[in-house]
Amino acid sequence: MDENKLKSIIDAEISNSLGYLETETTEQRREALQSYLRQPYGNEVEGKSQIVTGEVAEAVDGSLPSLVRIFSASDEVVRFEPRGPNDEAGAKQATEYVNWVFNRDNEGVIILHDWFKDALLQKVGVVKAYWEDKEDVIKEKYRDLTDDELAMLMSDGTMEIVNQDTQEFDQMTPMGPMKIKIHAVTVSKKQKTGRVVVENVPPEEFLISKKARRIEGAPFIAHRKLMTRSDLIAMGFDADIVDSLK
Repeated sequence: MDENKLKSIIDAEISNSLGYLETETTEQRREALQSYLRQPYGNEVEGKSQIVTGEVAEAVDGSLPSLVRIFSASDEVVRFEPRGPNDEAGAKQATEYVNWVFNRDNEGVIILHDWFKDALLQKVGVVKAYWEDKEDVIKEKYRDLTDDELAMLMSDGTMEIVNQDTQEFDQMTPMGPMKIKIHAVTVSKKQKTGRVVVENVPPEEFLISKKARRIEGAPFIAHRKLMTRSDLIAMGFDADIVDSLK
């Protein structure tokens, strides 16, 4: 499949998906949010009562604690059950790791709170999990390095010299006077790391095919959000292409 055909298919799926631009669901979400925030109804008459009731906020905020408590009352949000005697150690380790990822490496309770609140107020709550690769650049300084020490430092291929100051000295050796070099360098080291990220997806950024009955098996699902040019460049997109976008 060529690139242009793929683009046309994706454009058609986006245009026909629930959540795209102004739909009936979008208007209902806006009205629900206005009611939750106790904003004016819009039909007020000057000189008459301007009171705004708070049934929506009371219903949502009243239900949230009990919903979150179901999953946060225990340290185990999820538990893996062994299928046989030989699986017990693996199931225990998987349970501990997944719960650590959700509760410690990610803000599990806050994710649950926002997830359920979106579902109650905005008709749909969405959470996604993915593996995030990161590349951190660390700068380090080294002084008084010989040629051999500098070569050894750079041998692993992860470092790049960004600044170097080299001085020559005369040194007497058993074979006579020799010139030696002493280096002072600043190097940048790229360190790749990764982690499991669990995060809420704002309902207005979630797209799903109108043909879908559930997420599993849906012909089209997307997370669409506005991003700055600098964000796109930081993600690795070509700066010239990004700058040419309108």
